[in-house]
Amino acid sequence: MLTKMRRLTCTQCGATLHAEGNRPMVCPYCRTEYLTGDWGAQAPEGTAEEVGTAGWDLEMIRRLLAAAFNDGELMTLCFDRFPEVYDAFGSGMPKSDKIRALVDHCPQRGQ
Repeated sequence: MLTKMRRLTCTQCGATLHAEGNRPMVCPYCRTEYLTGDWGAQAPEGTAEEVGTAGWDLEMIRRLLAAAFNDGELMTLCFDRFPEVYDAFGSGMPKSDKIRALVDHCPQRGQ
């Protein structure tokens, strides 16, 4: 089943975002929260835990990272931008596990 994606503009930072259906969403750039189905209505304070990564398609992010970076490039990206993730990489760790670690790390750090 395909879900309609909407192109939206964050009212706080002006970022262009893509929202899926009527799911609650958090702008990944400024962390502004939005309620289900109404992009213009901000969520009340203290609901970040409830919203989480609802507006992000984590499976698609993993696929895009896998297609865009070879193992060496992924290692360099993490070394330069995400040292905590890079430090957790083990010798011989598969690329898919590295991508999973990176994707798991970013929402926790608001990145």
